[in-house]
Amino acid sequence: MNKPTTSSSSSDSSSSSSSLDDALLAILSTHTKSVNIVRWSPDGVFLASGSDDNYVLVHRHTPGMVSNQSTFGMMHSSSNKESWSRCYTLQGHTMDVLDLDWQRLVVDHQSSYTLASASIDNLIIIWTISCPHDAISRTSSLVSPSKILKGHDSYVKGLAFDPLGR
Repeated sequence: MNKPTTSSSSSDSSSSSSSLDDALLAILSTHTKSVNIVRWSPDGVFLASGSDDNYVLVHRHTPGMVSNQSTFGMMHSSSNKESWSRCYTLQGHTMDVLDLDWQRLVVDHQSSYTLASASIDNLIIIWTISCPHDAISRTSSLVSPSKILKGHDSYVKGLAFDPLGR
């Protein structure tokens, strides 16, 4: 994964990862409804996707890993050049997820991540994603919200963390 890579979302309930030299790397088909948003973590370790199925799914590149039920592209495995596994399932929204944003935290040389999701349900949910190194060996873990931000009178279309951390 040293070449520039793009990710895209689709109304066919899949996401995809492609290199900029026209190579489709993987079809990510783990959502059940249209995928509205995909976002890389700041260091490129994780790829999160939000969907009309109300879920946020977090995946990690797993080179050489044998496909299983939580691996991207089960139906398209013959065309996948890379293996991606779902390591976290974030459940908390009651309607379509429209936007995502990541923030990486490093404490005592250990990384953890904060992921925020925005939805038509008028909520922003904050999630804490930790232990990225053992995420490869586990099946998908269900993560509960760290914080739920209420107060919008209509759907939340976008969000962003302050890049300066203020």
